[in-house]
Amino acid sequence: MPTLNTAAGSLAEQVHGEIVSQFDPIPIPINHVAIKDIVFRKGGRYYRNRLILATDRLYTLQVMVKGKDDAAFTAMAKTFTVLGPR
Repeated sequence: MPTLNTAAGSLAEQVHGEIVSQFDPIPIPINHVAIKDIVFRKGGRYYRNRLILATDRLYTLQVMVKGKDDAAFTAMAKTFTVLGPR
């Protein structure tokens, strides 16, 4: 999934952030999507991201918080789903 890896690097680069963690993309064949999570930081601000690559688009969920707490990201990520290709 080079598209997701490139997008992850670009997000961190835009804020001159340092990648803290990332996971290999996970394909989900039922919905024809792939998911990649990445966390990067700049100073004390942490950017938690989920990239969702569908057949014809890339979705990006991002939450920026001061500190390492991931509760805000977890709450937002639970509310988002790709129902299927257009």
